[in-house]
Amino acid sequence: MEKNEQVADENFDEIQESDTTNWKAETTKLREKAIRQREKTGTLRGTIKEMEAKLAEFEKTANQQTKSDDKLVKRLNTALMRSYGYMEPDEVEVVEKWQKETGKDIEELLSHQYLSQGLKGEIEILRTAKANDAATKNIQGGSGKGTDIKTDPQYWIGRNEAPPNTPEYRAVRQSIQRIMSEKETGMKSL
Repeated sequence: MEKNEQVADENFDEIQESDTTNWKAETTKLREKAIRQREKTGTLRGTIKEMEAKLAEFEKTANQQTKSDDKLVKRLNTALMRSYGYMEPDEVEVVEKWQKETGKDIEELLSHQYLSQGLKGEIEILRTAKANDAATKNIQGGSGKGTDIKTDPQYWIGRNEAPPNTPEYRAVRQSIQRIMSEKETGMKSL
């Protein structure tokens, strides 16, 4: 180890003797270089802030344009769905659900043979359910005797039966006899 230390000491002495560097001048050069670098960094930071401001303004403009484009696309999609006969809000909702699930645009979805068959089937089920609801919505239960339909002569004629021979159905029986005689004679009675 002493040998290595001795060699290191000799090298250090040689470096000191051969070192004619003007450290004050080197320090000044480095200081000036750092000042230029700092100025350049400041300029770049200012440029970055300007670019960020321009980018924010551009994004705001692009977002506004995208919103108006989205509105236009929605209106066109609505017109296209109406042209295919899908006008009800729940039908439109089904079409939009299919669009999200398949990833296809509305036009391609509606014109694609297999996709449109599945879509039509689902909408047909929806329409049938709505029609059934509408048909059964106003049905009311009667008291069990003399409901409106059983007092209609056409009900009994259609069944080809006579109503019960009770006082409640006396007027119905008379109406049925009058209708049947008009059919046979071809003349209406007074």
